[in-house]
Amino acid sequence: MKPLKTTLTIAAMSLFIYSASAQPRSSETAASSAAQRAEMVKEFGITDQQAMYIQKFSWIRSHKIDSLSRLGLPTAEFQEKRDQATDEYYACIGEILTPAQRSQYNPEALKAARDEEIKRLNLPFQDALRLGELKAGYDRQVKEIRSSGLKSTPRKEKLEEAEVEYIKNVRNLLGNEKFADWQKYRNARLERIFMAQYGFTRQQFQKYQELENWQAIEILKIRNSSHSQEEKRQMILAVKSRKTEMLRKELPAEQFNRWMEAQNSAKAKRQTTKID
Repeated sequence: MKPLKTTLTIAAMSLFIYSASAQPRSSETAASSAAQRAEMVKEFGITDQQAMYIQKFSWIRSHKIDSLSRLGLPTAEFQEKRDQATDEYYACIGEILTPAQRSQYNPEALKAARDEEIKRLNLPFQDALRLGELKAGYDRQVKEIRSSGLKSTPRKEKLEEAEVEYIKNVRNLLGNEKFADWQKYRNARLERIFMAQYGFTRQQFQKYQELENWQAIEILKIRNSSHSQEEKRQMILAVKSRKTEMLRKELPAEQFNRWMEAQNSAKAKRQTTKID
């Protein structure tokens, strides 16, 4: 991994501009805007013209996401289109940079640094970008492993190795206190996702985790048994089906259907990936 000591001052600037331009600007005067651009030139090497372009790109991205939010799209589709708009935003910034600026531009690190997992730590900007680069690299590695076509056991081992290395690097960067805060927030992410996407209460999520743990134990027992591979496959499918039915009994129909729709969508995507 290349050091981020010199990571794009432009990246820092584009993040700063986006944060500012996302707020109402009606109260800002021409003089304050000029002063802001002058600060950009001094601190980050951005020209006035580049600053105006980046502000325009930021407005376009915000407008696209606002429009998407009004369409009532399924969560997964909205997130995919929102990410596309964000990727286009960073790509547009890259297009207006000089060759020297572009050689230092790391849009993946910048994008990752805006994740709440990192943003909430209130790190110095260069540290946030370093952590963003670690996160972007880890996310890319996980995606590659999952689409590699490896069988279940070696794929799981590769994912665990990547996770261990990522956590070690994050600890080295943050130190013990910030690392503990980061890890606590990250571990609670699945609960937050289920609350946001499916409307789970904390009690419902705890029950879901209990069922997940039960399923994992049962599957482990089956895999360690002396049954044939076909018998194991059938038994594992039965366990998964039973877990689904137990969850159905715990949730209102609307919540269960939303969860089930997401599971079917993920399964279809995995099957498509295998075919490709």
